[in-house]
Amino acid sequence: MIIAAYILIAAVVLIFVFRPLFASRGELEEATRKEDRRRKLMEDREMLYDSIRELDFDYRMGKVEDDDYKETRSRYQAQAVGLMKTIDQTNGRPDVIEDQIEQEIAALRRSSKNEPIRPATCPDCGSITPPSARFCPQCGKTVGAE
Repeated sequence: MIIAAYILIAAVVLIFVFRPLFASRGELEEATRKEDRRRKLMEDREMLYDSIRELDFDYRMGKVEDDDYKETRSRYQAQAVGLMKTIDQTNGRPDVIEDQIEQEIAALRRSSKNEPIRPATCPDCGSITPPSARFCPQCGKTVGAE
């Protein structure tokens, strides 16, 4: 029985390791294309950040007039916002993660409404103790299970 389990685990590992070698060219090309697009978007983002930093530096040094600075900076910011939205859409993760977080928060709120929070008290002196305390801060007696 144990040998069969080892053989099954080894087969799963081998399939996982060698799967990319047997993947169709289309899958590999698509993955490469997605990674190239993501890399290009990240490079564009860094170039925009550098441009904004350089513009800010030139403005502080007095090389750029107020009107030109405000117009150019707002244009760069609009491009950066559009680029970051595109990056978020290509990743496909932020909406899913945010939905999961909201569901977890809602579940915690529902459970906290059902159970009132009672402060922990020392069985010996009756003083209120923090929930994570192992000893009473007043008398020093053991409060919770160790």
